[in-house]
Order: sequence, then C-alpha cells, then structure tokens
Amino acid sequence: MRKTAFSLLGVLLWVLATIPTRAMPLSLAAAATGDSASNHDAPLLVSSDSGDMIVVWRAVTTDGSEVIARKLNQQGKSLWHEGEVEVCTEPLPNVHFSAASDGRGGVIVAWEDSHKGRYDTDIYAARLDVDGRSLWQSGGIPLCTSVHQQQFPKSVSDKLGGAFVFWTDYRNGNADIFGCHVNEQGDILRRFEVCTQKDDQLDLATASSSPRFICLVWVDHRMQAPGIYAQLIDGDGKMRWSENGLPVCTGFFQQEAPAITTVNKNCFQVAWDDYRNRVAKVFVQAIDTDGVALLQPNGLPVTGADGPQYIPSLCGLDSIAGIVTWLQYGRGAGMFQETINLTGSIQVGKAYGIPKPSLAQFWPASVSDGHGGSVTAWLEYDVGRIEVFAQHTRADGRYEWGKSGRLLGAAKEKSHPQIVADRLNHTLNIAWAKEGPNGSVIVVTCVNEDGTVIWKKEF
Repeated sequence: MRKTAFSLLGVLLWVLATIPTRAMPLSLAAAATGDSASNHDAPLLVSSDSGDMIVVWRAVTTDGSEVIARKLNQQGKSLWHEGEVEVCTEPLPNVHFSAASDGRGGVIVAWEDSHKGRYDTDIYAARLDVDGRSLWQSGGIPLCTSVHQQQFPKSVSDKLGGAFVFWTDYRNGNADIFGCHVNEQGDILRRFEVCTQKDDQLDLATASSSPRFICLVWVDHRMQAPGIYAQLIDGDGKMRWSENGLPVCTGFFQQEAPAITTVNKNCFQVAWDDYRNRVAKVFVQAIDTDGVALLQPNGLPVTGADGPQYIPSLCGLDSIAGIVTWLQYGRGAGMFQETINLTGSIQVGKAYGIPKPSLAQFWPASVSDGHGGSVTAWLEYDVGRIEVFAQHTRADGRYEWGKSGRLLGAAKEKSHPQIVADRLNHTLNIAWAKEGPNGSVIVVTCVNEDGTVIWKKEF
C-alpha cells in the first residue's frame, strides 16, 4: 500500500485517503443501469493490436464489489453481446485487481478474493476471450491460497494467452513479494519467490518488454531506511538479478512511491520519491537488463522548481528516453515534466497547467505520442470542481492543446485517469470515473492528435 506522506496544502488533506487496501455470477442489473446501489470506479484500459480496447472496473454495491469488463471498438461501440461481463464478485467493497491482455484479443484479470475474510485474502484470476466468454473455471482459478493475506496483484501479459501475476504476500508474517506464471489453459507453469527478505516489501510496480523481460520494483524495508529494489524475470521464468532483488537506491533517509516504464527491450527507467535531504524530491534511474545502472549511483534528481516533489509517473519515449511527470509544491507549484535520456541528459522540461493557490493537479498518466512527444492526462481540483484535463507536448516542448490543457470532463474525487495510445488510428483513449445522479460512472473518451474528442461513452 502506498504510504506517501503529504504535509502541504489543505487540499491534500481533502484529496488523500486510502485508494488501493470466485464467485458465481450475480445479476448485472445494478451495474448496467448505474443505479444508486452501485458506484463504478478504478477503471483500467487494456488495448489490443487491432485498435479495440477492454475496460475493466470495479462496481461497489451494498453487498461488496463486482469487477466488470466491457470491450469497445475504435468507434466506441460495445463488441460483446451482453455489453458488460462480470469477472468476479467480492464481499468487501474495495477489492484490488489488475488486468493484462492475453495477446489474443481477450483479457486476464487478477484480484484479491476475500471470501475467507478480510484478513485472509487470496489471489484469483479469470480469462475472457475475444468475445467475452470465460475460458477458465467459473469464479476464477486460485493463483495463491496461502495463509494470511495476499494483496495488490499486478498482471503482465505473456502474449501467448497467459500472464505473469505478482502480489504482496503476508504468509511469512511480513510483506513479501510472490508471483506465478499462468498459461492459456489456466495452468500454473511456475511460481516465484521474488523477495522474502526480512521486514516489508511494498508498493510493487511492474513493466515489461514482453515477452522477453519483466522488471519489478518495490520499496524495501530490509534496512533501517526504506530503499528501492528491483528484480528482472526473463521469458523462461528465470530471475536474472541478485537473490531478493537488486538495490536501486539505498542508504538514505527514505524512498517511496516507485514508478517504472520500459524504455526499450533492454532498458527500464525507474522514478521515486526521495527524502535523502529531508524534503521529498523525485529521483530517476535507468537500468539495463544486465542490472547496470546507467545514471549516477542512487539516482539522478529531476530539476523543476524549489519545494517538495511527489508521486512520479513515467512513460517510455522512442527507445532512447523516459518521460517523468511529478507534482510540485511550494514556490512555483504545479505539475512538471522532463524528458530524460539514458545518459541522464534532460532534453525537455515543462510545467503543466497554470499554478494558482486554489488549484492542485493529481494522478498524472502519460503515454508517448510516437513522434518524440507525449500526451498526459491528470485530475485537477479547484474550488467547487474536480475535472480531467489532458495536454499534448511536442518533442521540442511546445504545448499543442493550449497553455492549461484540454478539458475532458468532470471527475470523481480520487479518480486516477488511465490513458493508452491507439497507434493504428492515431488516437488516444482515456478513462476515469465521475459522479452521476445515481452514483459514480465510468467515462471513456477517444481523442485525436489535435485534442478533439471523437466520442465519449459513460457506463
């Protein structure tokens, strides 16, 4: 669970609260109508090579949670006969889940199964095919049913109909990292003990150059000061780096909130919040598949304005660089972004939005535009409103969608925007949750390269 500590601005106290803590199919009536018995949130987008996408989200009802999926084509039309397909139901309201493409037009979803109780959760998974049919056993297959809690699954496609799934595991009395590889039939091919070091390993994040490599990064408490560690797993399931993880940044006061992206098939970029100077700053490191750090030891600081920096997000850029976006507070507050290549050179640095005392930006998500630039979506809070904005930044740092970005619509508090690029059609798909008259709903919109909304769907 992410434990990033914010101590600035009253708006942070308003925004920050906990986000992410086998069942027979139930009726989808509440989810389909969006009535007061169901609040939809936490959407994830899974894209396919054909340009279609699958939206997976959580519907919270008075009885618990349902995880639901819907497939849309490039025009926003629902492709599955029933529209929405229920993946699972859970007794607890805030079930955590993840989703990955099966590489064949379908999706694999992994989640916390809480039917044994809040403090004895397991990890289950289900696969839906290209037509939305469930291919594995009803209610999902168990990936891990060990004692105590298994939480926060992360899914990575193997492109062959299966997936690698990793999670936080308390079977040893502290938070460790375990995982498995499940194939297209739902058989578990191998299991992983990624890190079973003493004390806790938390805030797991993953990236892949699938099917060749998967890189995992986490906050590790094995030393007095929490540090950042990583592990590389190859397509044969072999862990390539040091047992219990490779140190990325250690020996300082505290590091947290890691993010990771794939730069190219042989390199990953990692960013995190770093308190080595007692004030939160964002640091970045690039690591090749041999485990060699390409930037300075223990990471390179981003620049930006004076003041604390929080919650970095990353996206890879044209195989030569990564784009890091973060939130800046203090003098010159706002949302900042830099393009950092594999030698540590900062190619472009920009401030997003129009900083002002009443406004705060949160939860940025970025994707490469395929031409050396990026598109970023974020949640923006101002007096009396919560909205989603997006901005297209060219390779030379020029804004394409106005100084303050393109307004996409109203949003729900704490809704993390999701963004994926459709390379075939030169468009972007963005999803978030917003408040409706009878509960919150999922919004998915398709935007072209000049920021024009082509279509928007709510469900």
